Amino acid sequence: MHPVDSAEAQKVLASAVRKNRRVLRPLTGIEYQRASTSVAQARNARNALVQRFTNGRELRLGLESLAARLIFDERKSLDFEDAVEELGFVLGFDSQRPERDVNAGPDALWGMGELRFLVIECKSASIGQVWKKDVGQLATSVNWFRSNYDQTCECVPVMIHHSGEHAPDAIPDARTRIVDEMCLSKLRDALRQFGSALTSESSFSSEQSVASLLNQCGLNGLNFVDRFSTRPA
Repeated sequence: MHPVDSAEAQKVLASAVRKNRRVLRPLTGIEYQRASTSVAQARNARNALVQRFTNGRELRLGLESLAARLIFDERKSLDFEDAVEELGFVLGFDSQRPERDVNAGPDALWGMGELRFLVIECKSASIGQVWKKDVGQLATSVNWFRSNYDQTCECVPVMIHHSGEHAPDAIPDARTRIVDEMCLSKLRDALRQFGSALTSESSFSSEQSVASLLNQCGLNGLNFVDRFSTRPA
C-alpha cells in the first residue's frame, strides 16, 4: 500500500496492530486503550479456553505448557512476560502488556473486574534482592496507571521476583504484593489443577463449571492476590 498511498498505509498498520501487537508500528504510534473495568471472569475464561482448545486433552496439555513457562529463568524473561499475559486471558481477566504495546506502563496489567487492577512488573531474570531501581520501576508503572485511569479504579502493585527480599534502600509502596518462588509454585499447581479438573469433567465449555473450578482452585479474582502473593520481605 505504501507506494500507492502512504497515508492509507499508516491506517492499515494501525488497524493491524490492533489485531497483533507485534507487527510493524505506524509512524504516529499507538494510542493506549484502557482495559475493561468490568470483567465477567468465568465467561471470559470459558470463551478464552474454547477459542484456544478443541478438547479436554488439548486443554490439559496447553495449561501444563503454560505452567511450565511460569518459571524464574534469566534467559527467558520475554517469554515469561508473554506467559503472564496468556495466564490472565485463560483465567478470564482483561490482560495487557502496556510496556510492549505502547512503550509505557507495566510489563503486565490485569483488569480483574469491579474497578480492580493488578499492575505487574516481572523480574523473572533477577538475581539477588529487589533493588531500589526495581521499586522505582513499579512506582513509575503505578503512576502511569493513575494517569490513564480515574480515581474510581483501584490498582494493586505486584512484583514477580524469586525472593521478594528488598535491599535496605528499596522501600516498597505499602500496598505492594510479591509473587516469590513459593507463590509462583502454588500458582502453577493451581493452574494444573484447574486444567485437570476441566479435562476430567469435559466441561470447559460450561461457564458454570468454569466458575465453580476457578473458585475451587483459588483462581477467582476475589481470592487471587491473597492466595498467590505475599507482602514484601
